[in-house]
Amino acid sequence: MEQKKLITLAYQAFSEFKKPEHSTDYQCCRECNEYDQLLKNVDRKNLTIEQIGTVCWGPVAVLLPEAMAYYMPRFIELALMNVDNKDKDPYITQFINQIGHTPTSKAFSLFTSKHISIVAETYKYINENYRKIVEDLCWDEDLDDAIKGWVANPIKH
Repeated sequence: MEQKKLITLAYQAFSEFKKPEHSTDYQCCRECNEYDQLLKNVDRKNLTIEQIGTVCWGPVAVLLPEAMAYYMPRFIELALMNVDNKDKDPYITQFINQIGHTPTSKAFSLFTSKHISIVAETYKYINENYRKIVEDLCWDEDLDDAIKGWVANPIKH
């Protein structure tokens, strides 16, 4: 699938999700509160790679299901565009790591088969267009597992 078409489909598919009041369990800990404040006034289209952070620091790992669904099209867009993250590493590897190998996590509990298929198509696009980058950074097995896990669509909502 063409990059621009997939990005458009992602925004359309996830448009049903509105920005939640809180993106994290902000009362959980200081870090979750910090991430919640970071995202408080950020809409999905304006979310920056700096706000997403890195594999080691950033809100993605602690997003509530509502926030994950709301921000997912932006994560997809940045992965498909092959931007670098805050550490100047390819965001595609961070996407592989943070979105994971299957949609079974609680973070994806609001996803329907439509949403799952968009993420699967994103992983396929990464494989077809950025495989060499992924291999050079030793994320190829993780990418293969993600493709299998998301394409298999092991959950039904």
